[in-house]
Amino acid sequence: MAELRPATEDDVEVIAAMQQGSLVETYEPFLGRTAVDVFLAGGNVERYFRERWRKATVATHHGTIVGVAVLEGTLLDLLWVDTARRSQGIGGALLKEAERQAALAGDELVLEVWRVNSGR
Repeated sequence: MAELRPATEDDVEVIAAMQQGSLVETYEPFLGRTAVDVFLAGGNVERYFRERWRKATVATHHGTIVGVAVLEGTLLDLLWVDTARRSQGIGGALLKEAERQAALAGDELVLEVWRVNSGR
């Protein structure tokens, strides 16, 4: 099972690389390859994590980052698990931690999803 911990600034490159490695596979089917390539080429993944690492929780397995969740207040802004580690409870553990953190503020966790992701 994965261990959870707050992200550090040193994690940014690893987190970004993990997401970039599966971004095309995840978003190309409904956004198109050109849109994904433009997004990646613009440095948007790295910028996102550089701006939000303090709000992120990472899941690690034997010291390797295998998932990340970013909580913006009570909005779960991002939950991402390495494609090779999906369906192993990592996303569920990150979600439970986000719920715990949101509850500390006395609010409900807000989650928005793309309709196309409902079957995944």
